[in-house]
Amino acid sequence: MANFYGSYVGFGGSAGGVGPPYNVHFLIQGGGGSTPYSIVNGAGAGGLRTSYSTSGGGASAESQAELNKNSEYTITIGAGATGVTGPATNVSSNGEDSSISGGLLVTLTSLGGGGSSNVSGLAAGVGGTGGCGGGGNSTAGSGTAGQGFDGALDGGWPMSGGGGTAAVGGAAGSPRTSGDGGAGTQVNIDGNNYYWGGGGAGTLHGGGSAGFGGIGGGGGGSAYCNSGQTPGTGGGSAINAGGNGGCYTYGGAGGVNSGGGAGGGADNAPRGGHGGSGCIILRIPTADVGTPTGHGSSTTIGSDTIITWLGTGTYTA
Repeated sequence: MANFYGSYVGFGGSAGGVGPPYNVHFLIQGGGGSTPYSIVNGAGAGGLRTSYSTSGGGASAESQAELNKNSEYTITIGAGATGVTGPATNVSSNGEDSSISGGLLVTLTSLGGGGSSNVSGLAAGVGGTGGCGGGGNSTAGSGTAGQGFDGALDGGWPMSGGGGTAAVGGAAGSPRTSGDGGAGTQVNIDGNNYYWGGGGAGTLHGGGSAGFGGIGGGGGGSAYCNSGQTPGTGGGSAINAGGNGGCYTYGGAGGVNSGGGAGGGADNAPRGGHGGSGCIILRIPTADVGTPTGHGSSTTIGSDTIITWLGTGTYTA
């Protein structure tokens, strides 16, 4: 459940004072994790919190956010982590957090997704400080309760996938198929039935197929491709699909504004894959709609107005 401490302070007085409260539905998607240089596991998706339906990690819907008239709220969109250039051993990064803060509202935050590990066998970037865990060799990254799932532990050269908001990353298939990224969570807050927070897929060195990005913007895994290996495709059904993997290159990027984790890159790829940025959506009773800035779109469904932020902005209730 979301935590909101704030109560009505008074609205019958001076201009600019805190006004009466009203409830809004929200979706907060964190940014996806990145992957390191060369043969690597898939990265974790950013965490997902929502009041509209099932949240990330299979959690129940949270309580609606209580906003107060005349109060300004900061909308922060987490960036996807940047893939590392060059042969730096096992370096990857978590995505950045997305949040709503201000007024009497206790800050609501969805954590960025965990980065992944490479074939060196070192621990993955851990999603305990991120929404979903990245895939790993000796240790898979952990997801955060109420936001996403753990990454998968691989079984050797076929690499594992990163966790998604709806599923753990698929374990590496032995010996010919790499793990798929974990599936994202479908939330129809804006009428589009999008999936959010698909995990990145593992790469492939041996014969067979690289992993597929998790539905909801997970990046596809790349492959060596010298003996008929095939790269994996990115996860779709999202505000932006994850990028496809390729041959002899870095893994597919996580879907922009979908919070997707990056896919794993092939042998000697020039850099790691990039995670996808996050997103925030508010579904507000039209009679109560205030003033947004920096938002990407505003639409009406029935008696509600849906405002989507693709980059950082504000909302004055």
